[in-house]
Amino acid sequence: MTWVIVDTSSDQDQKGADVKFPPPLIFLGAILPGYAMHYIFPLNPGEGIEIMIAGLTMVLMALVITIVACLGIMPGQELDTA
Repeated sequence: MTWVIVDTSSDQDQKGADVKFPPPLIFLGAILPGYAMHYIFPLNPGEGIEIMIAGLTMVLMALVITIVACLGIMPGQELDTA
């Protein structure tokens, strides 16, 4: 196996990413309308055992997905890039 080192540094890298809109602006563009909608039409899911069970189910599903993903990318395994 032959390794090739490529120098990718240039003056353009110092300027930052070449994007049309800066990421903080995109973030605010998603958050502010949601906040405004919540202010005008607040949705309260309520309190109860059903909400707690649904929330715990989602947390457990996220935990299982995270564990499966981490086990799939164990060190020493070859990744199929084809």
